[in-house]
Amino acid sequence: MNLKKVISSAIIFMLLSFPVFSADEGGDSLSYKGLDVKWTIEDGYIVFDLTAKATGWISIGFEPTSMMKDADIIIGYVKDGILVIEDQFGTSFTSHKSDISLGGTDDIVPLSGSEVDGTTNIKFKKPMKSQDKFDKSLNVGKAYKFIVAYSNRDDFKSMHVFKKTSLITLK
Repeated sequence: MNLKKVISSAIIFMLLSFPVFSADEGGDSLSYKGLDVKWTIEDGYIVFDLTAKATGWISIGFEPTSMMKDADIIIGYVKDGILVIEDQFGTSFTSHKSDISLGGTDDIVPLSGSEVDGTTNIKFKKPMKSQDKFDKSLNVGKAYKFIVAYSNRDDFKSMHVFKKTSLITLK
């Protein structure tokens, strides 16, 4: 078997092994080890409500090409009762930078954040269509690869203590 076939087989296996979740106009949710992700689609935005059994940042990213590379990432934490959130882009397999530092725009609308008894919650909305070249446009009826992660530190540099990759189909 040639290398091209081996790589193609591995990619197909990886894609088929992701759980698939669906969202509709009423919203949907999913849970992973210590992380709950809820969303609704309303008026051209996707509203996300992320909760983690952690005291640091929580993130979700869309359409990475490999690990974090090329992902449209939203990352946030709560410090002293204040939600700190950024629109970021995966610049390599293991790093990301704010859209603003790359010449883009921060298109995230922060809604709320809290940190209580070792659990962090952030809520924000993201436009389904953006003019920023570092954001991914999302369309109802299409499947998207996404990544989620959380940390126990309130900064945008610390390594995650949990990460997950999956597929989501927006309905």
